[in-house]
Amino acid sequence: MAQAQDKVKNEVCFACHSNVTMAKDVDGKKVSLYIDAEKLKHSAHGDQLTCVDCHVPIEGTTKRRTVACAQCHVEEAASYARNYPGKGGMAAVVKCQDCHGKAHEMLAPGDSRSPVSRANIPATCGKCHTSIEESLLAGKHGPGIAPGKGAVPVCIDCHVIHDHKPAITPSALRQK
Repeated sequence: MAQAQDKVKNEVCFACHSNVTMAKDVDGKKVSLYIDAEKLKHSAHGDQLTCVDCHVPIEGTTKRRTVACAQCHVEEAASYARNYPGKGGMAAVVKCQDCHGKAHEMLAPGDSRSPVSRANIPATCGKCHTSIEESLLAGKHGPGIAPGKGAVPVCIDCHVIHDHKPAITPSALRQK
C-alpha cells in the first residue's frame, strides 16, 4: 500500500470515474467504469479504504488494475480455493460480487440491505440454488426468515460459508 502522504486521493479518481458515460470495451462489450461516490462512501469498505488501496498501477501506464478481494480476505479466499480449485468449474463462474454485491457498493453483512445479511441469505443463495430456496421458503422455516420475525435457520447455519460442497456430504455441514 502507498504511504499516506503519497496516496492518490479519491477525488483524483472521481474526476473521471464520476462520469456516468465512462466505459471501456471488453471483448466487444461496453463495460461501465462509472463509480457512484455516495454508494462507495456508504459501502463496507468506503470509510476504510481509498481507491488506490485496491487499484494498483499498471507499470508503464497511467491506468490501474483491480487487486483481488483475496489480498485482504485471505482466509475466505483460501477456503474458496480449496473447494473450487483450478481455472475451470465454479471458480471460473462464481465470483465474490455474485453473493456480496458490487465491489464499490458492497454492504457489511450486518446491514439489512446487504445480500449477505441473514434475512437475505435464502434469496442470495437462491439466485443459483432456486429449487432449494423455494423448498426452504415453503417449509416451516420460511415465514420466520423475513426481517424481524425471529431467528430461524438459513443456509449458512448448516452449510459452511465459502466451503460450499455438495449438500449430501458430511463435510458440507457445520460441525457442532
